[in-house]
Amino acid sequence: GYNGTGKDWALIKLAQPINQPTLKIATTTAYNQGTFTVAGWGANREGGSQQRYLLKANVPFVSDAACRSAYGNELVANEEICAGYPDTGGVDTCQGDSGGPMFRRDNANEWVQVGIVSWGYGCARPGYPGVYAEVSTFASAIASAARTL
Repeated sequence: GYNGTGKDWALIKLAQPINQPTLKIATTTAYNQGTFTVAGWGANREGGSQQRYLLKANVPFVSDAACRSAYGNELVANEEICAGYPDTGGVDTCQGDSGGPMFRRDNANEWVQVGIVSWGYGCARPGYPGVYAEVSTFASAIASAARTL
């Protein structure tokens, strides 16, 4: 099982194929900046319940240095990317959103997934941005795993 220290991604094989477009994944850190969109059916506040409808929010990139000041050595900076509003809080992913996407537009104005919702201290707390698995770090491993499904 997962031990809570980085490498927080997984793939599942569905019983039946679905014929829907997929979100391409970042293969470079070039998109690890700017404003991201996060989406999920998780709680809309700390301690809240799952949502009936898909929610989304926009969160800005937070540098490794700023994120490390919040989380210290718990942050695996070469495998994780942070986003949110560390000064004010108020916007974040929450319980039930884990495994969901963090994405943005690429240079061709297409959506690209740059992160996977992973962890944080509470939800939208000032001083604590959200932490996401950095998709570009694991892009080749994800592609390799997908070929074996």
